[in-house]
Amino acid sequence: MPEKHAIPQYPTVFLPTSIEEFVQLAENFLCAERIELPGEFQQNARRFLYYQLFRASLQFGNFMQSSPRPGYIQLQKFTWEKLLPENSAALRVIHEGVFNHKEFLIDE
Repeated sequence: MPEKHAIPQYPTVFLPTSIEEFVQLAENFLCAERIELPGEFQQNARRFLYYQLFRASLQFGNFMQSSPRPGYIQLQKFTWEKLLPENSAALRVIHEGVFNHKEFLIDE
């Protein structure tokens, strides 16, 4: 039995509900000179990206530095006190999530 997938709360893509509908949609896309997307797809995708980049992504820049190898990063030297929740926004979010059952999100 195929696994059921959750339907996103905010529409950002075409989600066929059957194999037949998928095949028809794929054929339509492949034959079309231009695919028209609903405006709400674009708006919801922008909202999702904003949320992922600025609310759900925890920043650890205070702990990282460039590596001698191009394209890599590494931990920089820091004292253990920098890991305390009061000294790091990212670790504060993690602390609040683990100990106070809050969402792992940056405050707006």
